[in-house]
Amino acid sequence: MNNPNWHRSARAAGALMLLALFAGQTVAAPPAARMTREKVLEYYARFNAEDERYAEFLTDDVVYPYPFLGVTFHGPKEIVEHYKKFWVTGIKERREPDTIIIDNEAGVMAVELTARIVAKPGMTPKLPTGEVVKPGEEWVGHSVMIYTLRDGKISSIRGAQSSPVKLVNKQ
Repeated sequence: MNNPNWHRSARAAGALMLLALFAGQTVAAPPAARMTREKVLEYYARFNAEDERYAEFLTDDVVYPYPFLGVTFHGPKEIVEHYKKFWVTGIKERREPDTIIIDNEAGVMAVELTARIVAKPGMTPKLPTGEVVKPGEEWVGHSVMIYTLRDGKISSIRGAQSSPVKLVNKQ
C-alpha cells in the first residue's frame, strides 16, 4: 500500500455506503410508531388468511419491486390486487417467518421465511413460473425479505429467494 492512511479512507467509504443505503430513512421512531415482532406476526397472519387488512402495515407510498414478474408495485392497493389475483387462481400460500430482525432506529427489518404453496381444494393452479400445482403437492421456498420502515410501517419491500422452489409430494 502506498497510502499509509488507507484504513481511514476505507472506513470513510464504508460509512458513506451505509449512509447512502439508509438515506432518507427515519431515525428513532416514537414508541407508538415502531415496528414490533408482534406486528410482523400479525402482518403475516393476515396475509396467510388472505385478509386484505395486512395492507394496514404498509405506508400509502410503499414500493415493492418484483423482478421475477418484471413489475414494481406502488402503494398498498397494487400489492393487494396482485395477491388477490394470485389467490383466486387456486394458490394457497402460507408464509412462515423463521427469523425476524427489526432495527427501528435504522428503519430496516429483515425477515427470513419459508413459503409453502399448495393448491386449494378442487383446483390445479399454475405458479408464475408455469408449473402446475397438483392436489397433494406442496411447493416450498425459502426467502429473505428486507423491509424499509417509516413511522412503524413498511415503506418498501425487497426480497431474495435463496434457492429454487422445491416440489414435495404430501401424499
